[in-house]
Amino acid sequence: MIEKSQSPIQAIHNSHLSYQLAKLCEQDNNAPFCIVVQNNSQVTQLHEELRLFLPVSAHQRILALPDWETLPYDSVNAHRHIATIRIRTLYQLTQRKNPIVICSLPAFSQRVIPREFVIDQCFICRVGETMTVNTFRSLMLEKGYDEVPEVSDTGQFAIRGAILDVILSEHSALGFRIELFDDEIDSIRRLDVTTNRSDTTLPSVEILPSREYLNKQPSHDNIEKVLCHCPPHLQSVLAKLLRQPSLINGVEYYLPFLHSSLDHIEDYLAKNTQFIIPKELDTQWPQEWQSIERAFTKQLNQNRPVASPASLYIDPIKFLSTQHTQTYSVHPIESKDNSAAKLPELVSHPKLKHPYQSLTDFVNTQPHITLFAHNRSRSENLQQALQSDGIKAKLIEATDNIDSDCSLQIQTGPLRQGFICTETSIAFVSENDLIGRIINPHERVSKPRIDQAIEDWEVGTIIVHRDYGIGRFLEFRSIERDNTTSDFLVLEFADGDKLFVATQQFHLLSRYIGPKVKSVILTKLGGKRWQIKKKKAIENADIFAKSLLDQHALRQAQTAPKISISSADLAQFCEYFPYTETEDQLKSISAILVDINKKKAMNRLLCGDVGFGKTEVAMRAAFATVLSGYQVALLAPTTVLAQQHLNTFSDRFGHFPIRVATLSRLMTKQQQTLIKKELAEGKIDIIIATHSLLGKEISFANLGLLIIDEEHKFGVKQKEMIQAIGARSHVLAMSATPIPRSLHMSLAKLRDMSIIATPPKNRQSITTFVDVYNETMVQEALTRETQRGGQCYVIHNDIRSLEIIKETLQRLLPQAQCRVMHAKQSKVILEQTMIDFQKGSFDILLATTIIESGIDIANANTILLLRADLLGLSQIHQLRGRVGRSHHQAYAYLFTPPVNQMTSEGRARIATIKKQKQLGAGLNIAIEDMEIRGAGDLLGKKQSGNAEEVGLTLYSDMLKNAAKRLAGETHMVEDTQIDVDLGLDMHIPKQYIRDFAKRLYYYRAISRCDDQDKLHAMQASMEDQFGLLPKPVANLLIHREVQIRAARFGVNRIIDKSDYSECQMQNPEALRKLATTSKLNHLDIRIIGTAIRVMKGGKKVDWQKIFT
Repeated sequence: MIEKSQSPIQAIHNSHLSYQLAKLCEQDNNAPFCIVVQNNSQVTQLHEELRLFLPVSAHQRILALPDWETLPYDSVNAHRHIATIRIRTLYQLTQRKNPIVICSLPAFSQRVIPREFVIDQCFICRVGETMTVNTFRSLMLEKGYDEVPEVSDTGQFAIRGAILDVILSEHSALGFRIELFDDEIDSIRRLDVTTNRSDTTLPSVEILPSREYLNKQPSHDNIEKVLCHCPPHLQSVLAKLLRQPSLINGVEYYLPFLHSSLDHIEDYLAKNTQFIIPKELDTQWPQEWQSIERAFTKQLNQNRPVASPASLYIDPIKFLSTQHTQTYSVHPIESKDNSAAKLPELVSHPKLKHPYQSLTDFVNTQPHITLFAHNRSRSENLQQALQSDGIKAKLIEATDNIDSDCSLQIQTGPLRQGFICTETSIAFVSENDLIGRIINPHERVSKPRIDQAIEDWEVGTIIVHRDYGIGRFLEFRSIERDNTTSDFLVLEFADGDKLFVATQQFHLLSRYIGPKVKSVILTKLGGKRWQIKKKKAIENADIFAKSLLDQHALRQAQTAPKISISSADLAQFCEYFPYTETEDQLKSISAILVDINKKKAMNRLLCGDVGFGKTEVAMRAAFATVLSGYQVALLAPTTVLAQQHLNTFSDRFGHFPIRVATLSRLMTKQQQTLIKKELAEGKIDIIIATHSLLGKEISFANLGLLIIDEEHKFGVKQKEMIQAIGARSHVLAMSATPIPRSLHMSLAKLRDMSIIATPPKNRQSITTFVDVYNETMVQEALTRETQRGGQCYVIHNDIRSLEIIKETLQRLLPQAQCRVMHAKQSKVILEQTMIDFQKGSFDILLATTIIESGIDIANANTILLLRADLLGLSQIHQLRGRVGRSHHQAYAYLFTPPVNQMTSEGRARIATIKKQKQLGAGLNIAIEDMEIRGAGDLLGKKQSGNAEEVGLTLYSDMLKNAAKRLAGETHMVEDTQIDVDLGLDMHIPKQYIRDFAKRLYYYRAISRCDDQDKLHAMQASMEDQFGLLPKPVANLLIHREVQIRAARFGVNRIIDKSDYSECQMQNPEALRKLATTSKLNHLDIRIIGTAIRVMKGGKKVDWQKIFT
């Protein structure tokens, strides 16, 4: 039994508990605290909320120690970012006085790595100290870091010559760049992983282990010492496993074998530490211990040599009985000590004349209110929304004092739930209290934009050469001649013929994207067929570009209603968006609002990957349209997609006096007639429907905006009807098919486009498992998630057997609550189920693919797809995107029948999803999809046929040139790629960039720079990542700069001979222009036809200076 040294702390909910604990810690500023909560979700909440209630000077005291988020004796390793947090926290406990450490019950009961290990393994890199590249590599590998060509996630390092990159923090976008000069650390800089550029210089950086063990075999003496923790009959198996600790599954449960002994959290804390624990720990721990022993016995029965429970855990009840301990309890009733009271109902109702009337009434009765919004942007939006309703609110910082002149103050911070502190008469209100739902406060920094991703070329990739046709990438070869090294890309054509393409001609190459990628016929070198195909494609591109341009001109001549919205009204609508907008979303919203504020009709295409926020952009345009007194129509190609949009729009607009309706074939004729009548009378503000909206009997009172989702899925006749409907309104088309950057740039001249290519800030990659269905794995996956305080989706796309699946889930997890959701349920049940799931009222949502597009729930981070092989590629990608929207590692389990029971298409889909795990994978999936079905969705059938003959990328360049010609421009895509021979040694040495794919990328990137600013940026980027440019690389940039400058003077070609260098001009006028430049006055020149020959006279000709 735990001895309580003080009276228990009572709280009405967890946010109130955070406040109570903050006051306790502040009162005893000279004492360390250890606060135990139930799970990692509560660790995160308490860690964030203590920072709200404690002074800024105390923030460095607050530390979080999460558990591994695994089951006892799990075969799944803890995620790298959790291990990083744990090790950093343990190290900080050795460095800081009077810490406030927050840990989950599993973390508190588990033994931890030794204090001496944490201190000894901290390596401090300091500027000016000696360190070799090999020393750094050995050090990082031993500490559990992974060596990669380019860092992108926690626990990775990269070596490029004398440049050393490493990500130490759990924040995967923050790294460090260490630069060596010989064997000395010359500089240390912060690294922005999203841009791969470094900025702020630092004097030193601490490098801690990335895992809770060293990545090497323990010494023989240590193995002998720890074998006592393992049953004798499994000790030989254990000895083999310990040879490579990094390969052990569930390695955390082998820590007693990897250290001579383990410590407990008390070994890191001072003797006067106060332990604050949940009141129910006395009854909870015995049950936890039984489950640990059962798991241990199960592992032994499976002959898995894991450590005994006694070597991994302590008995917290026995330990705490000798400590200074205080308990707490959380009950959703008024606190017995009257220290706090619940808030009144404060949810806003935008449909009313005064949406924030309940808050107004509360402000009139409460002397001081602090309202917390999740970030600065949301704080400003909230202030505007309140002021438009007559409520005065002041933005404050955490360090500001209470302003007696303004009773309502808005502060930035993630308070989960509000309350009234009766002792101080201050009310703390969360933004969640006003909206009636939990906003996701966690903002992980986004990964690099998908449209900036490197297009991977590897051996075997089908490549299009603009002049010679379609070949296969055979090898990348360096050839040395006359003490000069040149790199070539070797292409194989028909009959085994080979073509060596020099690096300065890489601009002529592009990856072949088209449906024939697996059966494409290689071009015969020297034949005429390629030139015929190319000519036909160019002619088609001209016709297609003209048709698009004509359509664009027609739209430009059409008028539409001028739509505007006040910043206050828009701010109120934005309040109900539970996330932070990405940069691309904000740009798209701004562009659309500018477009619809003109009388000229908008015709804009909005593209983006699954879950990147296109619908939110469209809804803001719709909101502005309705508030301006006009109607909105949303056209979807399928009933299912229309229903998903109806659910999303109804949820988002439900707070406002805006009527959203649908027109569907599933409705009775009487219902359809009524909807059509009300639409014509203007009683419906937003109508969402399929092609039934295109009927002649449909009329609008005043249509202002037409939104078309997946426009390419409509037929030719339907598109003509769409044009007729949208003739007097603004048109916004949306596409979930990510467009390759090359095609986007081509179409940009012909149609207004917005691209959402930035992943939402709270996204992270999802760990994906694919396995044959088995109940043990299902049980472990669901238990793992619910034990860390999370929720789960289980997807089964057969309504008939959903109840059977539910019975199975309840048998496997009797303590978990499960509800069913499918399309045949009533709208009321569907809505209430989603609301309850979002509130956390139950643990498992068993549903059909109806949840493919829906409300984002940050607390749901595990999804199980049953019979995943029967789902489409985009469906799996979209369903998997339901999770991974918070700071927790997310998991997706794709369960299938045995391989021999799946179709070949099913096997192929599963293989693709396994491969494409990274963020923004939609672009790669789209390209693979285009390689299967062609680009018909993007270009139309006729155009896609020509694109398939020459490859989508080359066709895109043809389209871009056609658009430029029609616009009267003379500067073509390839105009700066003139043949220039400067007699220089130009190549990227292997010693400078070791990775051949990277070298290939930079060759292509340099050749595509079309102005000097881009070249200078390229140089700065390369020097930052790889160090000072070697002479051959500098020459490569000079060569490209001369090409760019020479193009402006009308140069055709520059050739270099032993006695002279000759510049051949396009025409006599260009010759006269260059010949009269003052830069040639002091040189010995000869005019030969339309060429200028500069005699060397023993010196190299500086064309870079001549073309200045």
